Amino acid sequence: MELADYVRALRRWWLVSLAVAVLGAAAGWLVTSTATPEYETSTRLFVTAQTGATGGDLVQASTFAQSRVASYAELATSGAVLERVIADLGLQETPDDLAEQVTASAPDDSVLVDISVVASDPQQAAAIADATAAALSAVVDDLETPVGGGVSPVRLAQVQPAPVPTTATTPGTTLGAALGLLVGLLLGLGAAVLLDVADPRLRRAADVRASGLEVLGEVPRDPALRGHPVAFAHDASARSSQALHEVRLRVQRAAAAGSVRTVLVVGTQAGDGATTVALQLALSAAGSGAAVTLVDADLRHPAVAERLEARVPYGLTDVLDGSADVSQALRRSRGDLPGVVVAGPPPRVPSDALRSPGLRKALEELGAKADLVVVDTTPLEPFADATAVAEVVDAVVLVAARGTTRGRLARAERALRAADARVLGVVLTRMPVRGPDAVPVFSADGRRRRR
Repeated sequence: MELADYVRALRRWWLVSLAVAVLGAAAGWLVTSTATPEYETSTRLFVTAQTGATGGDLVQASTFAQSRVASYAELATSGAVLERVIADLGLQETPDDLAEQVTASAPDDSVLVDISVVASDPQQAAAIADATAAALSAVVDDLETPVGGGVSPVRLAQVQPAPVPTTATTPGTTLGAALGLLVGLLLGLGAAVLLDVADPRLRRAADVRASGLEVLGEVPRDPALRGHPVAFAHDASARSSQALHEVRLRVQRAAAAGSVRTVLVVGTQAGDGATTVALQLALSAAGSGAAVTLVDADLRHPAVAERLEARVPYGLTDVLDGSADVSQALRRSRGDLPGVVVAGPPPRVPSDALRSPGLRKALEELGAKADLVVVDTTPLEPFADATAVAEVVDAVVLVAARGTTRGRLARAERALRAADARVLGVVLTRMPVRGPDAVPVFSADGRRRRR
């Protein structure tokens, strides 16, 4: 994912991210407000070797002390030392428990041993540190004393008593809330990205391309599309006119190559706007000077006749059952309006009517007299009408509204492939003009318009 993808996910799921961040801050405050405060203090021991006063003796003593000091630091948390501390202070902890509170270290190239203690009581922390220093000195003295008797060659001296700490080392509620907020923000961003990746809906063109399909256009939401289709086709200022113009250009490029003459425009489901796309594709192509025919093959809920106010005595069903020929059903194109074949009377079983040999023959006859034949039909789900039409056209334009699931798009593609249809690509409709997935809106002169 690129930075823009993270920003888009955060903008889309900002409420979730905010909720997680607030929960993180609350959790941080709660943990720090209920946690037992801990106090830390430390003391230091100086290791000396007891030897003669000559220069050589002093050098040997210093080398000897340095060689032993790391071992003394490890010895500070041993049972031998901590048992003495427990006995001296009357503690209830075991040596293993106390070892978790005590740490000891020896700085490099020094003869010092640093002892640190963490406890819930500041007075006890200082007492344990001093007792540990005294116990370590005593244990070292015992270990270093020669077996035959004599004086230990090493002496550990406490530099100063451990001070009683006045401030807890555990974070306060303000810092805890701030840390919780930071963690919550990171988790919120992660949640937004996961939700965005797992979202099964089509949100933008990249989601369609991820399925292996080309995007022919992104049509934004446009109140003007609810008006008369002819008036819209002549309105270059309409928000979605440029997007539909791009769809028409791409379809016409395929038609100009000679491989596409009849094009089916079909939605994945009802409400995708496939009929609107088909109408505007036909009107736009006719307006460019091409000879275009629009065929309404939606035999269940035909809309072309009403929306174009086409009054023809015969329709497609009359052609399919042999009651009329194509020339009788075709309303000839007038000016920059396409020719139209309306649906006609509803048949008893629309899918059976569309699977009749007459459909292929009718489309071939219309294609012979036009540069482009645009066919509108019922959505791919839940009926089989669209696949019957897809079998006899040259290419298919698939229409999917934003919010359609990837699964539905995949099922639509599989159904079309099973019909041996050539899918030119997908037109995404109902795209937003504001928000993280907003599509750019251009005017007729190619300038980007303000939303």
